[in-house]
Amino acid sequence: MFYCEKCHSLSQNQECGCCGFNQLREVKDDDFCYLTTTNEDFGKMFVEYLSNEGINCVSVPYGDGVRSQMALSLGKYKLYVPYKFYNNACEILEFFNENYSTNKVKEKILENQHKWNIENPKIEKKMRKKFKLNQDDNLLNFVKEKVEQADSVTDVGLMVDGEHGLLVKSGKIVIWFSSETFKINI
Repeated sequence: MFYCEKCHSLSQNQECGCCGFNQLREVKDDDFCYLTTTNEDFGKMFVEYLSNEGINCVSVPYGDGVRSQMALSLGKYKLYVPYKFYNNACEILEFFNENYSTNKVKEKILENQHKWNIENPKIEKKMRKKFKLNQDDNLLNFVKEKVEQADSVTDVGLMVDGEHGLLVKSGKIVIWFSSETFKINI
């Protein structure tokens, strides 16, 4: 396995697949290797979990300067672990990605059902049309059913409108929630 000293990525051959650097060297056990980029909340939790497992992990804030200009954190982390723990950390990350993303975020949405709202009648009309619901059908019950049956529920970070977004996918149905106001959109 080869190691890129420029971007800290691993490669099977002597050219880095991430940055194109072509002077890679054999990786050493104590080289900190790029593991993943994640949202801030998951990153903090994951670093703490790895620490409890005896795996040293470095988290580096990552994002664009727009959030910094608004006195916000960058919103994401790049995570790095020593090569000797890399495979173990990948297995743990895979477990959390399958479980944390969907189950924890789904739980958060359902716990806050009393806050669910649709900003304006035009959006509600658009949702009813897209989901093929008539005026007598309860839109919020339909949304609840889709959240409960969701294939994936993901925290997607900051959206264009400046709100933090949660993305629910249930079959071909896609529903967006704001994680602060629980405003529903499609």
